[in-house]
Amino acid sequence: MTEMGALLRRTACPAGAVENRTGVVARPRERLNCPGLRAYLAIADRWGLDEKDRRRVLGAPSPATYGGWVRRGRAGEALVLPTGLLMRLATALTVHRLLLQLFGAGPEALDWLRAPHNAPPFAGQPPSPR
Repeated sequence: MTEMGALLRRTACPAGAVENRTGVVARPRERLNCPGLRAYLAIADRWGLDEKDRRRVLGAPSPATYGGWVRRGRAGEALVLPTGLLMRLATALTVHRLLLQLFGAGPEALDWLRAPHNAPPFAGQPPSPR
């Protein structure tokens, strides 16, 4: 089993119909947002991001909004996340997957995230927020 596959299995929400706060059965998007958020949180833990950097990667939602998403995501509740946030989650998951492909599960991937790079998009800065 790949590390990414194991991560997604560990972060999956319970199977079956999920009711939201109004008692309405969640649509597929609502059920799928929770595992994506939980996978991002696990990746952010691995990358050593603090809450400010985690919010920054997600487009800088307010602390209260972010905290609500995290609480509901960790509880396995149905979530309806904004499309832009879903794109950011997908990007973080893709970066993590590609780092695993390039460097494996060793410390080299984290070193790459934290080291400055001279390529034009980075302008001598590291790719990670820190």
